[in-house]
Amino acid sequence: MRLAALVALAALVAMAGCSKKPKGPKPRCVVTVRLPKLDVNAVKAQAPTCSVTIIARDETSYADVIGAMDQLAKAGFVDFGIGDAISMLPPPSAPMTATRTTNDGMIIGRFDGMVSAPVIVIGPTGDVTVGGEVVGKAEDPGLSAAVRLALVKHMPTATGSAATPTSVVISADRSATYGAVYRVARAADELGYASFLFSMKGS
Repeated sequence: MRLAALVALAALVAMAGCSKKPKGPKPRCVVTVRLPKLDVNAVKAQAPTCSVTIIARDETSYADVIGAMDQLAKAGFVDFGIGDAISMLPPPSAPMTATRTTNDGMIIGRFDGMVSAPVIVIGPTGDVTVGGEVVGKAEDPGLSAAVRLALVKHMPTATGSAATPTSVVISADRSATYGAVYRVARAADELGYASFLFSMKGS
């Protein structure tokens, strides 16, 4: 009799567990583009609902990465990432342009958060700066950690939703590599930055 009661209790617990449904919004879809292959027509139907991330070999030139992002932006994508450092913003509520050419070069991403965003620069000589402060070289093995420490100084000091970091601008010379850009983006991603703007000097 006691065994039968235990079996019945276990069945009730199992049923209760199965009836629970996850709460909250579903994760946003992400389109992955692996360079050098890029078929815009195959993925453009998913824009701008999905964000897009670029994956490439470390030695791939940043110029090739920006070129791919530019084509995808013109197809309707507005949120971009690199590797596993992806945009965490919700889809835009209205159509927007995500690529722009200025006197300084090309910039791609969600412009609404750019004004207050910290800027990470990878210069033509490999110097990496965060908010104007030199933190290392593009080839340094500890680059991500150095960028992360420097970015902390630019994070919000308020509490609540206002304390959540939003956008960060990554501005790199066209001679920079995918690997270097990924390492600085990963540092921002680990701190919770939700959106990336990618800019290329010398375009």
